[in-house]
Amino acid sequence: MGSENRFVSLIFDPSRDETGIGLACKSLGEHPEQLLGLFFKEETQNFLSEFFYYGPRLATLLERVPEHFKYMFHDQHKFSLRWRMYEETLGTFLLTLLRLSPPRSLEEIAVIVTQIILHIRPGSLLELIGQELCGNSSLAQLLIWNGSMRDIQKKSLDTFQKLTWSSWEDWGNHALIIIKACVEESSKNAHSSKTDSVLDRNHMEKLVASFIPCKACKFTPSTLTDISETPVARVRNYQRWTNATLFSCLLGDHLGVWKILLSDLALGSLRKAAKSGELRSIEDKLCLLASGVWKRNSLRGVTPVNDRLKVPVFCASVSESAVILWQVDIAFDERRCDHMQVVKVWAICSSTEVLDICERIVKTQQSFTPARTKASQVGDFKRIKGFLSPKIFPGEARDLFSKEYGVVLSNESPHSPCFGKTYSLTSTILECVEKDIPGLFPVDPSKEEIDIINDITNSTFVLGRSGTGKTTCLIYKLASRFINTKMEDEVPVRQLLLTRSKNLAKKLSVYTRTLINTRLGIQQEHQLMKEEDIEVQQRRHIMSLNEEDFPLVCTFEDFLTLVERTIQFKHGRINTDISRSLRTATVDDFIFETVYWKHFPDSLKKQVSMSLAYADIMGVIKGSACLEKKLQPLSKEEYMSGRSKNAPNFALQSQRSAVYSLYESYERLKNSLDQVDNLDRVISILGCLNKCPGFRAQIRTIINEIYVDEVQDQRPVEIELLLILINDPSCIHFVGDTAQSISKDSQFRFANAKQRFYARFTGPASSVGKGSIPVPSLLPLCRNFRSHRGILCLSSVVMDILLEAFPDLVDAMPPESGDQYGPIPSLYVGSYFIDAMKSPGKRDHDNLTENPESQAFGAVRAIIVRDELTRDRLQKEVGDAALVLTILQSKGMEFDQVFLYNFFSCSRCEAMYRNRILEKLLRNHYAKDSHGYTHMKGLDIILCSDLKQLYVSITRAKTILWIIEENTLAVAPVQHLFNAVAPNLPKGPYPEKLIRTRTLDDLKQELHSSHEQSDPSQWDEYGQEFLERKNYEQSLFCFKKIHNERGVKLSKAYIERRTAIDYSTRRTVTNELRNKSIGAYRKASKMFYDLGLISEAVECLEALKDFSCAGDYLAKTGRHQQAAWMYLKAQEPLKAAREYLELGVQEKTISVLHYFGHHDHLLTHLKR
Repeated sequence: MGSENRFVSLIFDPSRDETGIGLACKSLGEHPEQLLGLFFKEETQNFLSEFFYYGPRLATLLERVPEHFKYMFHDQHKFSLRWRMYEETLGTFLLTLLRLSPPRSLEEIAVIVTQIILHIRPGSLLELIGQELCGNSSLAQLLIWNGSMRDIQKKSLDTFQKLTWSSWEDWGNHALIIIKACVEESSKNAHSSKTDSVLDRNHMEKLVASFIPCKACKFTPSTLTDISETPVARVRNYQRWTNATLFSCLLGDHLGVWKILLSDLALGSLRKAAKSGELRSIEDKLCLLASGVWKRNSLRGVTPVNDRLKVPVFCASVSESAVILWQVDIAFDERRCDHMQVVKVWAICSSTEVLDICERIVKTQQSFTPARTKASQVGDFKRIKGFLSPKIFPGEARDLFSKEYGVVLSNESPHSPCFGKTYSLTSTILECVEKDIPGLFPVDPSKEEIDIINDITNSTFVLGRSGTGKTTCLIYKLASRFINTKMEDEVPVRQLLLTRSKNLAKKLSVYTRTLINTRLGIQQEHQLMKEEDIEVQQRRHIMSLNEEDFPLVCTFEDFLTLVERTIQFKHGRINTDISRSLRTATVDDFIFETVYWKHFPDSLKKQVSMSLAYADIMGVIKGSACLEKKLQPLSKEEYMSGRSKNAPNFALQSQRSAVYSLYESYERLKNSLDQVDNLDRVISILGCLNKCPGFRAQIRTIINEIYVDEVQDQRPVEIELLLILINDPSCIHFVGDTAQSISKDSQFRFANAKQRFYARFTGPASSVGKGSIPVPSLLPLCRNFRSHRGILCLSSVVMDILLEAFPDLVDAMPPESGDQYGPIPSLYVGSYFIDAMKSPGKRDHDNLTENPESQAFGAVRAIIVRDELTRDRLQKEVGDAALVLTILQSKGMEFDQVFLYNFFSCSRCEAMYRNRILEKLLRNHYAKDSHGYTHMKGLDIILCSDLKQLYVSITRAKTILWIIEENTLAVAPVQHLFNAVAPNLPKGPYPEKLIRTRTLDDLKQELHSSHEQSDPSQWDEYGQEFLERKNYEQSLFCFKKIHNERGVKLSKAYIERRTAIDYSTRRTVTNELRNKSIGAYRKASKMFYDLGLISEAVECLEALKDFSCAGDYLAKTGRHQQAAWMYLKAQEPLKAAREYLELGVQEKTISVLHYFGHHDHLLTHLKR
């Protein structure tokens, strides 16, 4: 018999000599997992069905195990590790047993429960055991009645509290049921007078531990079932468990009572250790730290830097050359739902790296508040004996993390965040690391994020500024809910996640799937879809989706296509508007600029900006359509009404009139070209769904939950479409930031989304009662994980002014806070910036022959300007020294170094700045009687757009921000605002200075000093992002930086296609322009074909009506069906017949040959 099964075998073996019991206990110590094998063996059915017989045997054996453990492991370290494994296995075994619930064995199970609980240390499993027990009313009442709960409390108060912590009220209710039964059984019961005084926890402890069991009456366990309400208690307890620990579904089980947090650096070292075979020793040491049984060799301080550390850092020796650098810190523990002490592992490194890493820890700890520093202390370790439990800090713990904007005034450029992101170390992560599963692990979230994730009863509206982790929070909520339903053996919830960016949709899809698969133990390789796979995917409809397709992550535009195809599929007849949107290219901002704008009257165009006009046409005039108003756009009277919310970009009536005239011209031209834009598609879909309630109800059964990222880019009518597709009002979740709504939809506010929400779920068509609607509260995320405090300080001043001046256009939220210190932004006033920016040895931008391996990639440096003309001029002048972007192009991106160029010097609000209007607004904001812009009558609404653009520009910087201005007069009022007004506000949170004036020499030193080098993949990521945004010159710049020849050729192909479109769509197209357009189309087509992008190549040829060449491209790449269609368009039936023959479609081959009169070929074909 194998030693790994000796203990289990003894349960079924009636012989029990002392030698056999000793060997069995020893085998259990060495192989505790054999207990779990009871549920997977052939004897399992007998074990459960005859538990009344085998249960007492198991209890007797378990009682003997501890005494044998003492003699099995003489080494204290090995004993602790083995005992911890044994405890965890016992807990898991008990949980499984309780969930299987063997019938007719309550008393035997109660004995086992007591035996196991008395022998395991308080930990996270005890909470789950307590909840499972409490859900089984009969068993819970039996444990109270027979005195087991009193015995547990007497032996270990910590164990008792952990067991009953999350279900205390239910345990009290069970005790009350027993006492009431006692009263009914005996009128002499001495406890009857106390049955109604259960008011607090202390009294409940007395009640449960002291008054039970009752020996004064004849009450017996047989009456338990009759007086319990098992179904009700069980359902209520499950709902509470789901709500409280939803995020734990994503994390997995922790290693011990101490939560372990790993830095990004430490997690990377852990992966390397797994590949080198050194993981086991590191894992043992981490488990020891998690257990709270800390030894002297884990507490060796780092002597050379101890006097500069706010919180001690310790070295835990792993081997002769490797150590774990760790400290006690404060973090939110999702198990307790409170802030508590945790073990923060900074690094797993060699002894020679210790001092260098500790210097970085010293810098990081500079941001620790006094409260956090004090809370992270554990006293004199020499006095600690045995086990040390972490301290808990109940409540909000607001003082633990700084809300102030203190910054480091340093001439040195800061490094990127020292240790990257932080991860909770759980059994899931260890298992994936050990098996080398390429997975993604959840970043340790804040309390606010966990509250959002765990909220299962309400719709979620999350407001978070740039860098606060709002997208991450959304993904965690989605993944946690999916895993929760999957692990409970239910049908997995069908979730839809929408975003605006294709690249982001791809990343989020891979991230979400990998996150879920990592937790569920599914190994899956993620590969980029081939073009033909994408085409197949695009031909799908909602009815064809199955469980494997969810969570479904896509762009809003792709989702519209999915719904349109579903309407066609379901109705059986083709809707004219839907059919048109499926067969034609959608008009977006790129086509609006390159094709439409040039056709509008110059008298209208000179009054307004193209981008702002497009924003108001789409976001306000058309975007305000709703079912209540029969999906009609705003009338001219409504748009001209004078309310700032109706036209936030234009204050003058003449400007608004020009915009509405542009809208009317745009609609006429669009209809003449038989084209549609996204809002036309949305309105058509809404109209169809409104007319077909049965079809609408069917879609609601397919999609259970909708998640929307960057919701500020959605127009109001698009929000209405999403709401109408959801049946449950608690299953719609939005995250966004209205401070960044500077393009596409300039009107969005969460208040508008709430109005649409209530209209949807309280209207006549709603099946939800008004009283049952969950209130969608606006939840702010204020902790910034991206930017340091120097940048946050400046952006917060801008946000304060925005809120004071335009409270109806920006959602208010508490001030942002950040943990990272950094230098305050710099200001240079002068005209030598471009000369300073030019690098001494500027490379030839078109030369791709250099060896990329020998090329050093500089920090990602961006110059942000207001308009396209300045961008193009500046890019030519600075060459490859920096990437030049407009503010709109930079939105949603971040860079190591940002230079904001002539923002104030070129502002349309320069006169207002000189009148110090910003100063007055900021003072009003912090005055006691501040009531918004009623103090400032007649503010130009363009100031709102200007301040939003300033906010977006500032928050693009990760580490370094320079404000470059040429006009001294324009920048003087702003300099006074940031350095004289803001720091001296009566109740302001700002430091002494917000910006620092620098000289030309300082600027040159910054530009030409050696900075942290960027990774080539970072440049590639930027290039892909710009490519998707149709910023082809910028993508070309990025790909040239890293010598990505494919990326360079692809960018040039798109530039050629855009040039061809420009030549062919001018008002007057001469023969010269026509020839240039043809040449550009052919060149682009050839480049796309060489790159394997057949659809793009065919699209160019179709524009030239060269269907024959398009058919050749398709035929060569195996797209025979499409090739046949192209050949038919080219009047080449023989080639079309050949393609149908390749497909094996005989009837179509015959039909084509017959229709076009090729009877000889038809006869030849028939003879074959």
